[in-house]
Amino acid sequence: MAKLKTLLFFILTCFAVHCDFNDEPLTNPEEMLQKAVDFYKEKSYKQAQPLFERAIPLFEQQQSSDKILEGYSYLAQTNLAQGDIRVSLGNFQAAISWSKKVGDFRAETRLNILLGDVYSSIREYPEAIKKYRMAQLLVSVVNDERSKAEAEFKLATALFESGEDQESLEGLRRAITFYRQQGVRVQVAKALRNLGKLYRRLGQYAEAVNSIQQALGSITESQEPLLASLLKMDLGLIHRSQGDLNAALGDLRDAANILRARRVGREYEGLMMFRIGEIYFDSNRYPEAKQHFNSALKLAQIQGDRIAESYLYVFLIECNVKSMTLEQRRQSTGRLQQSYEQIAKRFREAAHRTGEAYLWTQVARLYESQGNAMKAEEMYQSAMQLDETSLGEFIDKELHEPFLEALNIHRENVEWYYAYAHVLMKSHKEGDALSVVEKAQNKALFDVFQGVDFAIRNPQTQKLISETRKEIQQLKILELELSSLLFHRQRSTDVAKVSRLRGEMVALRQKVTGNANRVASLYPNYEPLIHPTTVRVSEISSVIPRGTLLVSYLPAEDRLYIFTVSRQQFEIRNVAISRDSLVTLMNSYRRLIQDPHVYAGIAGTESLPMMTEFARLSTRLYDILIRPIDTFIDRNLVIVLNKYMEGFPFHALEKQDRSGNVKYLIEMTTVDYLPSYSSLRFRTTSPSRIRDVVAVGNPNGKNWSVDYELRDVRSFVKGTTILLGQEASWKNLQPEQGDVLQLSTEFAYGRGSSPLGEMMLSVGTMIEQTEDIPFERLTELNPFSVVLLSNQFGQGIGLSSVHAFVLRLNGTSDIFFNAWTADRKAAKFFSEYFYTHLGNGLAPGDAYRQALLNLIRTREVSHPRSWAQFFHFGVG
Repeated sequence: MAKLKTLLFFILTCFAVHCDFNDEPLTNPEEMLQKAVDFYKEKSYKQAQPLFERAIPLFEQQQSSDKILEGYSYLAQTNLAQGDIRVSLGNFQAAISWSKKVGDFRAETRLNILLGDVYSSIREYPEAIKKYRMAQLLVSVVNDERSKAEAEFKLATALFESGEDQESLEGLRRAITFYRQQGVRVQVAKALRNLGKLYRRLGQYAEAVNSIQQALGSITESQEPLLASLLKMDLGLIHRSQGDLNAALGDLRDAANILRARRVGREYEGLMMFRIGEIYFDSNRYPEAKQHFNSALKLAQIQGDRIAESYLYVFLIECNVKSMTLEQRRQSTGRLQQSYEQIAKRFREAAHRTGEAYLWTQVARLYESQGNAMKAEEMYQSAMQLDETSLGEFIDKELHEPFLEALNIHRENVEWYYAYAHVLMKSHKEGDALSVVEKAQNKALFDVFQGVDFAIRNPQTQKLISETRKEIQQLKILELELSSLLFHRQRSTDVAKVSRLRGEMVALRQKVTGNANRVASLYPNYEPLIHPTTVRVSEISSVIPRGTLLVSYLPAEDRLYIFTVSRQQFEIRNVAISRDSLVTLMNSYRRLIQDPHVYAGIAGTESLPMMTEFARLSTRLYDILIRPIDTFIDRNLVIVLNKYMEGFPFHALEKQDRSGNVKYLIEMTTVDYLPSYSSLRFRTTSPSRIRDVVAVGNPNGKNWSVDYELRDVRSFVKGTTILLGQEASWKNLQPEQGDVLQLSTEFAYGRGSSPLGEMMLSVGTMIEQTEDIPFERLTELNPFSVVLLSNQFGQGIGLSSVHAFVLRLNGTSDIFFNAWTADRKAAKFFSEYFYTHLGNGLAPGDAYRQALLNLIRTREVSHPRSWAQFFHFGVG
């Protein structure tokens, strides 16, 4: 009887869901598509996928554009939901190819927007920006107002995520206007939300609050509970940034209650619980923090989110540690190590390398506190290997990024290298420590360069590098795909797929490594494009010119290590100063050098205390940074920069002797810079004598002093080509060749899609019309031996050591630029003095030093703010 009841129940259930065993397979593509969409909305992705795949070819036979677009869009999103990133991207590319083939610009526009969405979901923002920009170009052809607004909004959002604030701000304002004109209130709210997030990042809290409140006014809580909850959360984060913690807690509780009342977004409810717990944690109220972290943990476990779950375990441990006395912490060290190791393994199971590396650094620090340098070294090495070999991993921006921000992981991962180097110094492994410091610099450069297209002139090398970079991108997608499967318990059940992905990754990684070695042997300049290089002291010393001393710095927690490398010796000195104290002193110097009370004495006698403080800082920093190694200095001093030293004018530091006499460092020796040790090995061109100069500048025609400055170059070097104003275009510059290129224009980060920023040039057809050219396009030119970049953009946001690295990579021997903008007189005088000495036969580095000495002796520009802005990247 029981079996009969079971059979009847099964039959009735089948009828209820239209499960007729005699049904014919669906043949109508419309019905297939509708059924597949229903499955997709129910999150039954495995049932949806084959229906989409059968329907799309039938629609293509019918030339049904709208249905093809709908089918491909859903199919690609179905692939993405299952973690099949490569298949998703491939389907979108196939759809775009189809739309181009039939000339359907409307479909192509939509597909580029959707493809941009896929790239945004995996945080490939440079690619997403390209797709959204393509959609913007296409939408002008089809005049689709909906797509126009959407492309504007999503481009602005991708720019925001890339840190390009100004362009994002302008785009969001335009998107809000478009959406309001169309009466799409939900999209108005979403755009206003992003505008509020941008204002919060900029510290403009009143504008941020206004944007979020407008967004809340644009929607109803009952119809859009998740969006309303997120807006309440954003309001809480703004109040938290303002220090109003009670208001922040109230907003976050309201956000959580909205979700509970509507029974939606449980994963976001967990996020609200974490945010509340974070405020309590920062306020040293650890029991309340622990209570909310536990609530968030339970919700993460219900959702099967391994990443959120593992990070919440970290915060629960931190609550316990913070609640202990020092003696209790000491006694609990062993248990704490075990807990961290267990969480590291959880992260490994989720293929979340960032979290795993972070945990190994925590274990390493515990071993350090016990005086066990060997185990600390081992743990740091594990973390570094994870960081160095990781190309990509899945992270949900909304749900997971808050954990990384709270732990400062993105800001501190470079610190892991320095902490590792510090342990190596304690173990008397000085050479290994220097290699680790260099590795930190090269890993940062490698990460930046992945989003940049460089011109490679040698066809054989170009082909090899192009193939290898494609393989690196494939490997990155594989890593993303694996982590997107493993982060969620339900997805990770496909053991065969996970195993296949791991095998593909191993094979591809071996191939990339082999190609990287081949590139390094063919042309070492290009190795950083495909592999973070490792440099040994023996490799460095063999290529250092005689009389040259290379100096680099390792700011550790309690002292500063100073590495000196010459052709004959490798010596280390250290100074008892903490990293935080050193950074504070350097930042104070940077601030005062730009203060008009200091460089202009605008307040008369009232400016004297600040002038005195600046002079005191200058000599004190000399005593810390240079005096310990000044006996090693011979003819030439070269500073190898790192993130702490970026843009810092060592050449302007002052040495005070026992008699009270003061001299700038540049007055005592040449002072040059390098972006890394590895760049010393690059093949560069160096002419015996300067004969031909190409001077390009003032592309908008609004700065006549630049015209005069560049025309004056002819007085010193006869073979000078001048391109000014309308003639200062990329088209005119491309065919030019010579020994020296001087480019006087605006250089700026955060403008355009290039990670290296843009440079302004004329469009070449109309007066005052300009265009922004990606900085990396300079690698398309035949390498000039000497490049001068005269930046007119602003205070220290245009040029950096990364740009010097790119030009050295291209074969330029000597690069000169101003790290900030002081006044036009200084630039004019520098150019005049530099070319005078260059024309008299001095080497570029010597001409640079003599030009600075001339500036120091010229009353109008004698303050360091005027002349210390000029840096020389090169040797000698």
